[in-house]
Amino acid sequence: MTDKIEIDIIELSKVKYEYEKNKQNKKAQWALFISDPNIKEVGEIMKSNEDIEEAVVTVHKMTEDEKMRRIADLREKAILDEKAIRRKGYQDGISKGEDKAKAQIAKRMKSLNMSDEDICKVLDITKEELAKLEL
Repeated sequence: MTDKIEIDIIELSKVKYEYEKNKQNKKAQWALFISDPNIKEVGEIMKSNEDIEEAVVTVHKMTEDEKMRRIADLREKAILDEKAIRRKGYQDGISKGEDKAKAQIAKRMKSLNMSDEDICKVLDITKEELAKLEL
């Protein structure tokens, strides 16, 4: 490496112990913050270390933003789901209306003594579909 870079390897499981040994150790303070920014020790550190205080505030803002973004995403999904349900209901209504119209036409055609084959051809349906229509 160079004299411009310093690499520290931190075992987060040992952070609290190191902090307890020397509460003024900046690296231990930062490591404790990184391990869990919500623990009470970080609250104590914030009183004396403005950088960590700023980091905690930033983390809380980011977390709040994430919650708000998640809420907005869920709201948008709910709106889309509602629209899909309405669209499905609309399509079901149209389908039922078409079936009713076909049944009325088939009934008239039967009254004119038309064969089932001719009715199926005119309505573009199968014999099974014709049988299902409420005549």
